[in-house]
Amino acid sequence: RVSDQVRFLAENMRGFYDKAINHFRTECGYEGLVSCGNWRTADASLLDPLEQYCYTAGDVIDHHGYFDHNHKGDGATWSVRPGHTFASQSALHLRLANPLPFIEIDGRPSITSEIGWPMPNMYRAEWPFLTAAYGALNGLDAVCHFSIGSASWDQSVGKFPMNTPAVLGSFFATALLYRNGYVRQGPSVVKENLSVDNLLALKGSPVFVRAALDQLRAEEVPTGHTGRIEQTIDPAAFYVGRVTRSFEGRPEDSQIMDLSKFINRHGVTITSATGELTLDYGNGVATINTPKAQGAAGFLGGRDTLRLADVDIQMSNEYGTVIVVVLDDRPIETSGKILIQCMTIDQPYGWETSDAGGMSGTIRSVGSAPWGLQRIAATVTLRRKGDGSARVVACDENGYPTDRQSVVSEGPDGLTVRINETSPYTIVQR
Repeated sequence: RVSDQVRFLAENMRGFYDKAINHFRTECGYEGLVSCGNWRTADASLLDPLEQYCYTAGDVIDHHGYFDHNHKGDGATWSVRPGHTFASQSALHLRLANPLPFIEIDGRPSITSEIGWPMPNMYRAEWPFLTAAYGALNGLDAVCHFSIGSASWDQSVGKFPMNTPAVLGSFFATALLYRNGYVRQGPSVVKENLSVDNLLALKGSPVFVRAALDQLRAEEVPTGHTGRIEQTIDPAAFYVGRVTRSFEGRPEDSQIMDLSKFINRHGVTITSATGELTLDYGNGVATINTPKAQGAAGFLGGRDTLRLADVDIQMSNEYGTVIVVVLDDRPIETSGKILIQCMTIDQPYGWETSDAGGMSGTIRSVGSAPWGLQRIAATVTLRRKGDGSARVVACDENGYPTDRQSVVSEGPDGLTVRINETSPYTIVQR
């Protein structure tokens, strides 16, 4: 019987992990954490839970994910070349599989050892923003962005670039808010208990994540073997709070929170259970609104001023990110040192496509270093408490202070800074 074969394979797989880990601990003296794997199965509903059960022999549950869509051409799974075709895509609209959702297993630490928005795609400034914000909400314990090619800025265009202005250049604010916990972890909005015997009998689970693969791995997935079980949770649940799974509790004790007050289908918005994150997937805009970090990402151009708790944001660039984060661990309204970080669209010098602006079409030239960032057109107002004049410093691409000027004014609405168009980082001190 198929179920007997599944049991044989699963028990042998987990047994191997148990023996290998015991060897590392007793014979090799290894005292660190062990991750058993991060493979994607052929059927997320039937086989992913068994795969994850086998991984619980270790200490950490790992997964990979990529936002890789609409890139075509010879060698497009691993390279970017003239003659390839593409269309830039944003994960903010929730139209395509993206790597943010994951299921937390048995309370074990969860990590993402590979995550990326591969090229060619000009909407990559959202990558660090969304990973930091929703990783924090969902209790993600570590993130490894893929991939670092050198210790300096990228000199050419690769399939998996990271050392570019829009991505690595976004790490100052996003790493700070993620590491310092400025976005709170959400509650478990879905608690699923699974019986291992039921899984071995191929009864599967209606709670699963559709794979978000890079094109190279996506080609290896067989067709006709996904989604055999109907998904019973709203996929938007992953943007409300944590989705957790246990292999020890009773299945009848599984719980799903009422998500109706967080998911607005008419308004096409999803608000986190903490109230700190909002995803307007209709317009492609995400916001962070916490005491120590506030900002927005996505298609901000042409919108009314975005008003958050202590910050107003106006951006004329069609697409970009603006993050305000404290540098002294005090709330924004009383902070004495604040970073305003702005990112837009980056492209290597000489990048050219058949469509104007290099956002889509057929690639004519991949260009080379240096990478350029679309000039910033943003204004940020800080509503602060307390006295004291402000000192505003525009910084260069490496975070060093410059003599570049930002237009600054103080009024009844607060301190307004028109960001210098060539300065991605602005420090406000008082």
